[in-house]
Amino acid sequence: MTVNLNQIAMLNKRPLNQACGIQLRKTGWELGGPMLNVLALALWGISEAEIKVTPLAPNHPSQDQVESQINLLASMAPPKAMQFLEAESAITPDQIEAGTPEEASALILQEIYSAMVSQEA
Repeated sequence: MTVNLNQIAMLNKRPLNQACGIQLRKTGWELGGPMLNVLALALWGISEAEIKVTPLAPNHPSQDQVESQINLLASMAPPKAMQFLEAESAITPDQIEAGTPEEASALILQEIYSAMVSQEA
């Protein structure tokens, strides 16, 4: 897969990604490659902040499945990944900026989890 740096740069100018970028910079975490800020903050939350996603029902996605979904989204064409993330998201940039990086990451992880649950329904 070829990473489209122009698409990532363009999409990272959207308000949600801008807010995620602000939180990500607070962490000092080095990503190691180009990625949408919203996905990078979610990945940081799982891998560095050890934020847990708790399934609300036995058939809901597990922590590992949510992490796999983040990696899948990161491997997609950036516009497709944003389409998935924005489809049912109720998160606003203000909500992301209002809390800590951990709180912002938890919000994003919850949205990814919820999107996965709604796709299974």
